[in-house]
Amino acid sequence: MDENKMPAVSIIVPTYNRAQYLVEAIQSVLEQTFHDYEIIVVDDGSTDDTKAALQKKNIFKNIIYIYQNNCGLKSAVRNIGIQAAKGKYIAFLDSDDKWLPLKLEKQVDILEKDPNCALVCSNAYILKDDVPTQELYVQSETMVSGNVFQKLLHNNFIINSSVVVRKNILQKLGGLDEDRIIKSSEDYDLWLRVGRLYAITSISEPLTFYRIHEGNISKDVLNTYRGLIHIYHKLLRSKGFSKYVYISILYEMLRTGLHAVKGVVKINKYSFLKTLFYDFKDIK
Repeated sequence: MDENKMPAVSIIVPTYNRAQYLVEAIQSVLEQTFHDYEIIVVDDGSTDDTKAALQKKNIFKNIIYIYQNNCGLKSAVRNIGIQAAKGKYIAFLDSDDKWLPLKLEKQVDILEKDPNCALVCSNAYILKDDVPTQELYVQSETMVSGNVFQKLLHNNFIINSSVVVRKNILQKLGGLDEDRIIKSSEDYDLWLRVGRLYAITSISEPLTFYRIHEGNISKDVLNTYRGLIHIYHKLLRSKGFSKYVYISILYEMLRTGLHAVKGVVKINKYSFLKTLFYDFKDIK
């Protein structure tokens, strides 16, 4: 890419102590059939050999590398990348995931042809123990396009590393929410905010590999439930919903709360209940 030319896509890769996976993730970007992009790696204070690993593989020259002291918030790390981005579109790639070669080409084509589409996502294959499988992360029939807000309430079918979104939309929405209480669900919060106002296109074809391993933040189930309840509460406090949608949001929050209570009972962590429903007192 010409250094003086603005890229079409800015690829944001947050990372923390994942050198072994990060190199694979970047390599999958370099193998894309679409080449009009910049890669922005935002290192959240890694203490491993992340930077050295990139330099050793001779791919560092293709990367804008931003290092900061550890904050432990992917939302804040991604926001730093978004602020540095020069592209018309933002693509998210977790440092432990990988892309298939046609991903950007297919998604950018959709965004270029449909000005009403704010975000494009796709399905993903699962990587288990570093072995690619043909197992899909999302059931294809659950992926929908257009006005997807209510579908998203019932099922988050959007995979972070599959997303390409218009940068101006992210700017209008203020980026990702950096509230720590939703640190394991900040991407879902963003998809709901986008889907409430704009059209989303889903590609049922898997264009990404989603890696399952012990370090996945989503394994912290109770805190994930608490974050989801907070997200639903934020929606309930906002205006403009019909009574039907309002009831749908309340239902999802109570359903999530029930799952959380069952989880608390299962592991005898009753102290967690003190913070689980703290938002409910404000619902009117």
